[in-house]
Amino acid sequence: MTLITGADVIRLDRIEPNTDVLIDGRNIRAIGAGAGEIADDTDAKRIDGTGMYLSPGFIDMHFHGTG
Repeated sequence: MTLITGADVIRLDRIEPNTDVLIDGRNIRAIGAGAGEIADDTDAKRIDGTGMYLSPGFIDMHFHGTG
């Protein structure tokens, strides 16, 4: 598991400042205060996201074609 701490999380309708996100493999397990609490019970790798933006679940679908 990986815990990203203190990032500004971009949601569909708002930005949540100073928010934790817990990732388990390829899945988002928790966003918000509960993420840090869950991670405390594991040996999660911690990444300091302070001053960075994070958009969980965002998929970049753009591509370049030859037309």
